Order: sequence, then structure tokens, then C-alpha cells
Amino acid sequence: MFWLCGVAGTGKSTIARTVAESLHEDGLLGASFFFKRGRGDRSHATLLFPTIARQLADLFPEVGHTVASALDEDSLLCDKHLQPQFEKLLLQPLQQASHPSVRTASVVLVIDALDECEDERDIRVFYELQFSQIKEDNLLYDDKISAEWPGESTIASLVDRAKPLFIVAFTISRYIAEADPTGRLDKMLRLDSNEPLTGLKGTYLPILEQVVAVGDARQRNIRTADFQHIVGSIILLSNPLSTTALSTLLGISRPEVVKVLQPLSSVLNIPRTADGRIHPTTPITLFHLSFRDFLLDASLKDENKFWIETRKMHGILGTQCVRLLDSFYPFLEKHLLHWMEALSWLGRASDIIHGLRALRSVIDAQSGKQLLGLLNDAIRFALSNRYVIDYAPLQTYVSALLFAPSQSIVRRMVAGGLRKYFKTTPCVPERWGAETQKLEGHRSWLNSLAFSPDGKTLMSGSEDCTLVWDVATGEEMQKYEHETDVSGVAFSQDGNTLALYSGNSIVLRDTATSEVTQRLIGHHRNVTAAAFSPDNKTVLSTSKDSTLRLWDVATGKEMQKQELALSVEESLERSLVFSFDNKTIAYGSGGQIVIRNAATGVEKQKLVGHTGVITAVAFLLDGRTLVSGSGDMTVRLWDIETGEEKQKLIKHTKGVSCVACSSDSRTIASGSVDLTVKLWDARTGIQKHSFTGHSSPIYAITFSTDGKTIASGSGDTTVRLWDALMSVETQKLEGPELSDPSLNSPISAMCVSLDGQMIASGSLEGTIRLWDGATGEETQKPIVTGTRRITAVDLSPDREILASGSMDGAFGLSDPQLGTTRLWDADTGEEIDEVFDAMRSPERCKVDVIKISPDSKTILLATRRDYATIRMWDVATEKVTQRFQLSSTEYIEKGILHEYLTAVAFSPDRPVLLGSDSTQARPVPDVETLEKHRDEDQVQLDVNRSFVYYPEDESDKRKDLRKHELSDVITKVLRAHPMLHYFQGYHDIVQVLLLVLGADAAVPAVARLSLLHIRDFMLPTMTGTETHLQLLPAILYAVDPVLCKHLSATQPFFALAATLTLYAHDIEEYGDIARLFDFLLASPASIPLYLFAVIVESRKAELLEIEEDEPEMLHSILSKLPKPLKLESLIQRTSELYKQHPPESLPNRAWSRVSANSVLKTTHDPVQLAKQTLADGEVMFERQAAEIRRADEWKRRKLRLRLLSRKYRRPARLATFGGAAIAAVVIAYWLRGSAGEMGFRSTLPVLSRLRQKAWGVFRGYLF
Repeated sequence: MFWLCGVAGTGKSTIARTVAESLHEDGLLGASFFFKRGRGDRSHATLLFPTIARQLADLFPEVGHTVASALDEDSLLCDKHLQPQFEKLLLQPLQQASHPSVRTASVVLVIDALDECEDERDIRVFYELQFSQIKEDNLLYDDKISAEWPGESTIASLVDRAKPLFIVAFTISRYIAEADPTGRLDKMLRLDSNEPLTGLKGTYLPILEQVVAVGDARQRNIRTADFQHIVGSIILLSNPLSTTALSTLLGISRPEVVKVLQPLSSVLNIPRTADGRIHPTTPITLFHLSFRDFLLDASLKDENKFWIETRKMHGILGTQCVRLLDSFYPFLEKHLLHWMEALSWLGRASDIIHGLRALRSVIDAQSGKQLLGLLNDAIRFALSNRYVIDYAPLQTYVSALLFAPSQSIVRRMVAGGLRKYFKTTPCVPERWGAETQKLEGHRSWLNSLAFSPDGKTLMSGSEDCTLVWDVATGEEMQKYEHETDVSGVAFSQDGNTLALYSGNSIVLRDTATSEVTQRLIGHHRNVTAAAFSPDNKTVLSTSKDSTLRLWDVATGKEMQKQELALSVEESLERSLVFSFDNKTIAYGSGGQIVIRNAATGVEKQKLVGHTGVITAVAFLLDGRTLVSGSGDMTVRLWDIETGEEKQKLIKHTKGVSCVACSSDSRTIASGSVDLTVKLWDARTGIQKHSFTGHSSPIYAITFSTDGKTIASGSGDTTVRLWDALMSVETQKLEGPELSDPSLNSPISAMCVSLDGQMIASGSLEGTIRLWDGATGEETQKPIVTGTRRITAVDLSPDREILASGSMDGAFGLSDPQLGTTRLWDADTGEEIDEVFDAMRSPERCKVDVIKISPDSKTILLATRRDYATIRMWDVATEKVTQRFQLSSTEYIEKGILHEYLTAVAFSPDRPVLLGSDSTQARPVPDVETLEKHRDEDQVQLDVNRSFVYYPEDESDKRKDLRKHELSDVITKVLRAHPMLHYFQGYHDIVQVLLLVLGADAAVPAVARLSLLHIRDFMLPTMTGTETHLQLLPAILYAVDPVLCKHLSATQPFFALAATLTLYAHDIEEYGDIARLFDFLLASPASIPLYLFAVIVESRKAELLEIEEDEPEMLHSILSKLPKPLKLESLIQRTSELYKQHPPESLPNRAWSRVSANSVLKTTHDPVQLAKQTLADGEVMFERQAAEIRRADEWKRRKLRLRLLSRKYRRPARLATFGGAAIAAVVIAYWLRGSAGEMGFRSTLPVLSRLRQKAWGVFRGYLF
């Protein structure tokens, strides 16, 4: 028998299922039974042996005959106790079997989750066995234990308390067995009779009380706090720690740790030494996750003094970790190279990179600048010298250091040693370059490269073999030797399939197993190129037989064949590609590019312009733009619909051999025979970088999925990885000094044309200057608009119109060629004919946003006047055609997206949507003069984890600066409004505002957002947040009652992360979250809940497949947003739902239970919201906080009253009845005597005073 045991949640059931499936496939599985609490017949053992017997009978017919006979003799056998079932259904049939196939068979029975069996009889048997053992161990030492102890009634009581949770029986029995069995049993029973506690609370609370059974109240409070810190660490840390490690981490002496843990052996797996002491270095683990759930259950925090606040505890652990990290710099400074050498000798060189990166991820960007700098440099050092460290560890101290950059921190740490042994050192660059790694392992030139979809691995193909690399460490993970000489390699988009073409055939291999899955045979001459479709279902190939063929990956059959007019010389590798939508294919044919329909093979277009042979082609994401490389040393961009050449990129000095595009289509990479890799801006055509390092022509190039890394393969047999985001200043725009001082005033606005060929800048004095985007030269004289301070500028796509907005409330249209300007009133849309007087109309407000539509027919003007007014100005009629407010429900679903206009969530310098204005905002004092906010430590921990998904094109240094800005913005807002309580996820929201607005403008915007839009989430307790979540079931019921009922057992906390952070925590694309903020911030605070309801509705089919009694599974699915997120359709459906079922119409009076001070109601009217100030927000905050305090006080009083009523049940009733009767007689007699004199109306004040006095007496009695 093999017994697999372990704490809950460690994967025992998964292992059991896997083992059962494997045995079944091998024909070795006799039978299996998987217990499951709450799942009918699987929740108890009644059908355990009948199920096993049935499965064995199917396997062995002879056993089946004996089982059938047993059931014929006793038809109720399956309902009897386990003992007769076992004997007659299993034991006897197997013993009586005579056939050799049964007698010699080796089969396995798999039984899982015995602790989930709810049979009360099983729990009783367990108790009887445990108490028998306790009596045997203590009979000689405890004279209170009799032969009959503990008695039938006691066991029955304990069984009632435990069922259906087996862990309860396990925990209670361990607790009783630890010490003083009779005393502890009596205590459990007394507690059960005096103060009924059931389930986990009734099990764990009595045990935990032993921890604080010390001294006076002050000592007990200290012990409780120590418990929360120590046990909180045990239940929250992902990896268990020993008592010694806990002591070091928490700064609590080990004896104190031991004192707290000593009485907890029944709930914690505490390893001990041979003499019974707690082992100092062995980790402590949980017996069952229910203990963790009990301690973290927020609903019990008022009743459970041991309750652990998760967020607070994580903050404590984070602070302690940072404290320990302070000592890392001296260690690394002295022993970094020793540590690298040691790991290399242990064969764990890859752990060097992982360890350094893990350490870097937890370092504070500000307080740990020195350590962070060392870690960044150490990572580059380790990556650049990966091969040396792995194969020649001692050369780490010599060669690796000698060839490190002169300003490398690692090199400078041991510079004295180098100078001591080397009088002359090689000439090296000053700093690390763009090349991050050099991967060596091939023996032939590289012709194919592909990143895995997750970007973690890289596959490189050459004639000799295919290698799989770990991108993070540069380690070779796998090697596929080729059966024959291979002329080319191609990878599927998902990285699961490898295509090797050799001769006239193509072999497909599974990259995981290296097994051949298909052989594509049909070409008559050598295959020259092959490519997978984006959906990985088809392979396209060209050959020297002048044919193009399409193959089915699953079947290996030829799907399509096209005869091509190609000569042998024209059939070159890599000049074959699919569009991302699978609809179009492109390939090179001499100096032309042929575009064909992928489904029909019909030729759609020929692109002519290159003067050399086409060597490489690649599609941009839009499916309409094609990038090509050629022997004529150029890279060109084409519109495949019109056949027009869009751009020509000239910088290479020899032929271009390969091209690739980033996943966001913003960057193009090209490799060349001139040994360089060049990066180009796909929109402007400007060269961004040029990387050198290869010693032979570059034949393969590819981007990682996130666009941050480029891999290049060369004839020098190496693969090199490059940092695609290294920042380089490409131009400095500086015009000549002009004689008129007004023309040299500071720049106040700027824009770049769509093609990047022109840049326009506006100044404080109302002038506009135009620059050539390629050369940086000023193209003409400054344009004098006649306005005061240009606040916004925009160029039309064809660069024929220049629109500008000003501080004076005017907007102008300028002709970039002629330099002339006409002005219009931004408010009325009327042309200003006379000389513009900036001061004549003080009511004018500046133009915050100006945008020209892609068709140049409409101009969008946005101002903050009238609560952020948007105007649409028609260029042809020169009139305002539409006017609306951002908060108008008519445009909620569109935000500021209208017809062909670009979506703009905020103006460049002020947040239009939030209604924040620097002229109204409260000035923020210097952050250093304000008192530190209580949550700043947690803020810093969260900030360190920010900017993970976006922006994508920034260096680590720039991201560190952004983190500093993010911390500064949050700190300023919290210190200026100290009543606000920070919550995890707040930094995700602020991060979006910071990226859009910049640090200065973000502060007033975040303050307004915090106090007026998300105030409920920043209250002292979770009450405000729960109010939002409790509205979700009502919305779901309005959407779909059936779906709502299906989810009724699942609490709406699955929507917590999304709604709490306005989806900023869950959405990974910057464009998507900016667009969503455009919608959410122009809407009432209830809209995020409506949006989540729509998301749930869209997943109805998936959710209904899961049984409603599986709330954990439903919660797990609902807590993650689906991918991809069809944002526009979700926004439209949300707006429709809000109109159909506004909050006030929701069922079960859900809206009426929402506080009048909640943002759900104070943002309901957009006009009123726009008028609210920060002071109004603070007042409403205090009102909500007072409401929560009153509610909590009332709950406490009710609990106290309930406890008192239980304690004095009979006396209280008699006293209440008797007191009430006496009071009634006295008052009646007094009224009868006084009514005639005073009159009934005059007695009311007396009665009121009497009532107040009686309430005072009663209150004093209670409290």
C-alpha cells in the first residue's frame, strides 16, 4: 500500500488523478474512487466498495459472477456497513477466483480524499481510535482516565461538532492528546454548552486561547500581537520558514517565537527534535488550509481576536524584507564573484541571473539606488559572460572583468586587482551596449529564429541543428539534431511545430517531443522557403520547381498549388510570408513582390520599386502594410491595396537580408550583409538604432512578443539578443535666434504629423514654428497667429492644415505653406475678422484639446467651460455642427470618440474628464512639510511592482524615474488628505493618470478622483467597497435571472480587483485602459459594476457548464477577465444596460440601501458632480465614516445584548416583565391624578423626560 499524505492544497488529488489516468492507459488500473464533499454519493463511503467491485467485475468476469451471487443473496448489501460490504463484494470474490488471469494479475486501486468523506460513522470510528490511543498513552499517568472514558455521549457530542469536516475531528483529537486529556476535553465540552460554537470557529478558538493564557491584559495583548505576526507569516508566505528564519525576518527573538508556537501543535505541523523541542531549522507548515481561512476570514474579525488582516500583514512582511536587504550591498560588493563561481561549480549558473533579477524586483527605487545600480550591472555582467562563467568559472575573475565596460560597477569594485596583475588592459567601451547576450552553440550559419509566444524561450535554426534557449539566462535548454542537411527552418507562431526543409520535402516536428508529425512531399525540386500561417494550421512553401504550395499541418496533404513565373535565381529564402489575418500571402519574385489571396491563390497585386532581388518580406499588424528588404540596400513599406510605395528606408551600406516587425507594428528591424541590425520607426521611417557585433552577414531576425528584445542570427554561427528599447536622442530641434524677442519665447504646445515628416511647435507668445522631422531643420519663418499663448496644435494627415488653440479662447487654421492664419471663436464658432483683442472677452476659456480628423473634414475642440464641453467644427461649412458635454449620457458609450476622431481620454495638460482645474485646485504644500501618511510603507511596496505591462518602450532607468513620480504623486495626495485610506490597487489607477497627464497635472486629478469618484474605496473599512459589490447581484438579476441564480452561491468578491482599480489592475494594454478610463471617468461610479455584469453575461455559456455548487471554481473563473477583451462592444452593451436598468430601478430595493453619501449616488448626477469641490468630498467622506462607526457600534451593541440575554435569560425576562408592569402601574396612576390638572398634551414633555431617564439607566446597565 502506498499512502500519499500532505497538507491541503499541495496537489494530492491532482497526483491521484494523473496516476489513475496513466494506469488506465497502461491497463493497470483496477478501480478508482474520488471522494468529494457535498457531491452526493461521492461525499460518503456507502458506495465505495460497490463502485470498486463493479470496476473489478468489468475487468475480471469471474469476479463479476461472485459479486452478482452475493447481491442475489442479499439485495440490501450495498446499504449495509462497510465491513460486510468489503467482505462480500471484494475479499471473498477475489479469494474465490481461480482463473490464473485473476490470481496473477497486478492491478492498482486508487482512492482519493478520504478526509472529504462526510459519513458520521467514519468520524466516530476515527474518534474511537484516537481516544483508545490517548487512553493507552496516559492510563498509567492520569488517574482521571477510566476504562469507560470519554463515554458514548461525549463522542456523540464531538461527532456532531465535527461533521462534515474531518479536519475538525483531527484537530480536536490532536489538541486533547497533547497534554492533560481530561482537562482539555472538559474545557471543550464546557465551552460547547455555555457558548455554542460550531464548525471551524468552535474548533480553533479554544485552541488559540491557550496561546494568550498568560499574565494580565497587557501581556495577553502583546502575546496576541506576536501571534498575529508569527502565525500570519506562516500562513501568508509562499514558502514555509523555520523558527530561526521567522525570528530573523520578524525581528522577534526565537524564544518568543517558540512560546507562541508551543501550544499550536494541533493546528500547525511543527517539527521537533529527538528530545521534543521545536526544531530550529525545519520549516513549519499547516495541517489544513481551513486554519488559514479561519484566521483571514474578515466576517469574523469582530468575534475572533486572532483575526489577521491580510493587507496589513503583507505590509509588515514587505517592510521586514526591505530591512534585511539593507545588508545585501556589502555582501555583494565583497562576494558577488565568489557567489557566481560557486554556483557555476554546482552546475547552477542559470540561477545567477534568476537570483539577481528576483532580488532586483523587490528593491525600492529610491532608498535602494546604490544596490539597484549594482544589481543591474551584475545582471548585464552575468549575461554577457554566461558562457565564460558556465564553462571556465575561474575566468570570471580575469577575462570577464578585463572585457567588461570601463564604467561597469562590477569591474570597478575589483579595479585594484586588475591593475595589480595587468599593466596593459584591452580597450573597451565605457558602458554596456545594446547587446545583452551572445548565444553560442551552432556550427553552421543561422537562417531562422522564433520567440515562443510567452517570450521566455527562443528557437534558432541552422543547417546543423535546432536549439532552444532560455531567453532570461541564455542557457541552452534543448537540441534537435537534423537527420539530413537542412537548407532552412521555420517555426509555427505558437512555437509548437518546427518545419525543416531539405531537398524537395518538408518535415514537421513537434518541438516538445522532437517527433516527426508530418512529411510534406510534392515539390519536384529543392524547397527554397516555407512559412506557417498565423493560425498554425497551414504551411506555405516555394520551390525551384516554380510552384507555390499550401499544406494542411494536421493531415500533411497538399491543399493548393500555384504555378509561378519564377526563375531558379529568384527563389530565395525568407521572401515568403502570411498576413496576420491568414487572408493574404506575399513573396519575392526577382525585384518584384507578388501579393496573392491565400484562399484562392489569385494574384491581387504586384509591388514594383526595388532594383535588387527581394530577400525578405513581413506584414505589419494592420494586414495592409508590407515591409520588404532587398539586395538594393533598402527597406521599403508598401500599401498592398493600392500598390503604392509608402516609405523608403535608406541607411544600410550593403544588401538587406532579413526584416521583422514588432508586435505593436511600431518598429521595424532589418539585418544586412553590412553586419548591422537597424531599427526603424514604422510610422516616420526614422532610424532609431543601429546595432553592431556580428562578424558575418545577418540572415535571421525576430522580435520578442513584448517588443523589448530582438534576436539576430548570423553566418558567424551566433545568436545575439539586443535591447530594443535603448534610448538614443535622434534630433535636437533648434532654430536660429530671431531678432524679434517674441518669436523666441518658450514652447507651450507641440505635435508631430502622422507620417513624422513635419513637427509643429506653439509658443507662449502665439507663434508657431515648423520643422522637418527627418533633418530637424526649420522649414520656414514663424507663423504669427495673433493670439496669446498657444495651448494646443495639430496637423492634418496630409500636412495641409495646421490647427491651433489658444489661451484666449480662439482657434486658428494656418496654411503651413503660406504661413497665413484665420481665427475663429472657439465658443461660438464664428470667425474673428477684426484684430483680435485677447482681453475683450474675459469669459473666454482656453482651448484644451484640438484634433483634426483623419479625413481633415472635422476639428474637435475641447474646453473645460460648461463642465468640459466638446465642439465639432466642420471645415467645409466653417460652422460648429455639434456640441456636447463629456458627462452627457448620450455620449457615455463613446467617451470622446466620435465618427473618425481619435479617442482622447484627457487633454495634454489638464484632465478634462475629471473636471480638475489648476485655478480651482487647492495648492499642495511641499510634501516634505506634511506629516507622513500611515500607509506610505505599503505605497512604496506597491510602487515597486508598477509599470509592468506598459509603457513598453522604456528603459529600466526611465521606469525607475516613473516609479519615483508615481510614489511622489500618491504621497502628495495622501498627505494633503490624510483621512484617505490607501488600498492595494490604488497605484494601478494613479499609474494610468500619471502616464496620460504627467506628474504635475496628475496630483490635482488624483485628488479629485480619490475624493469624488472612488471615495468609497478609501474609507477606514471595507464597508463602502462591499456596498458596491452587493449591487452587482441586483444588476446581474436585471440582466439575466437564470445566470444570477446560478451564481447565487458565489459571493460577488470575484469583481473586487476589477471594480476597485477601475480595471487598471487587470488590463495589460495601455491603449485599452486609456480608452476604458475615457468611458469610466465620464460616467457615474456605478458604471464599472454594470461593465462587470456585461462581462459576466458574455461568459454565460462557459459559466453554466460549471455546477452552481462549485463556488470556488466559479469564483476562480470570474475573478479573471477574459482575453481578448472586446472593449468597444462591452462599452456599448454597458451603456445600453445602464439605460435599460438604471440603478434606481434595480430589484430588491438594492439602490435604496446605498448611503446618500456614497459615490454611487453623489456621481449619479453628472452636472452636480462637476460642481463638487475637494472640500465637498472631504465632508462626504466624514459623513460616510460616521455612518460606518454608528453601524459598527450598533452591531457591537446588538452582539453584547445577545450575549447578555443568553447569560441572564430567565432573570432578564422576569426583571423586564416585572419592571415593565410596575412602571406601567405607576405611570397610569400618576397620569390619572395629573391629567385633570395638566391636560394630556402637557404630559408629553414629562413622558419624554421619563423615557430619556429610563434609557440612560438601561444603557448604563448594558454598557
